[in-house]
Order: sequence, then structure tokens, then C-alpha cells
Amino acid sequence: MARIGFALTGFVAGLSVSAGILLWLWTEFHSRTSEVWTASTEIRLENGTTIPAGSEFTVHRYMPEGFVTLRLSINVEGRALDQFESRVENVSFLVIPYWIAN
Repeated sequence: MARIGFALTGFVAGLSVSAGILLWLWTEFHSRTSEVWTASTEIRLENGTTIPAGSEFTVHRYMPEGFVTLRLSINVEGRALDQFESRVENVSFLVIPYWIAN
């Protein structure tokens, strides 16, 4: 009976330590703040798309190659949904980059 109690205590202790480490990792790598960039002038992309001045982006990540990946969220509802065509790609976490360059 003592062996079962000892094994159960070890299991619970291991589970508690693992949960603590996972919680620490989660809080360490998931920031509670977001860096927001605001376009100070109208921006024209290589494909001709224009982003108006005042548009706000959140920083996704700083890349070691020397550029920054920004995110722009666009909400579409109602009849405006008919203006889009959709497709499914066999790639998880797909990113389609548009470049802003001088």
C-alpha cells in the first residue's frame, strides 16, 4: 500500500512541476502587450495597392534579415463577402507577403 502512495505522490509531484514549467513558458513567450505601428503617409505596394495614412498594424515579428513583419486585420461582412473568391491551400500558417520598399 505504501508503494502505491509513493508512486501516486511522485506522479502528482511530476505533474505539478511540468504544469509549472509550461505555465512559465506560456507567460514568458506570450506577451500581454502589442506594438502598434501607424502609417504616417499613404503607402503604395508593389502590386498597386494603396494603404491610407493612419492605417494601424501590429508587429508580428522582427526578422533577422533586417525587416519587420506587420499584421493588418480586415473584417468583411454581409454583402461585401460576395466580392471575394476563396481557396484552400495545403500549407498551415500560410503567409502571403506584400513588400513596402523605398
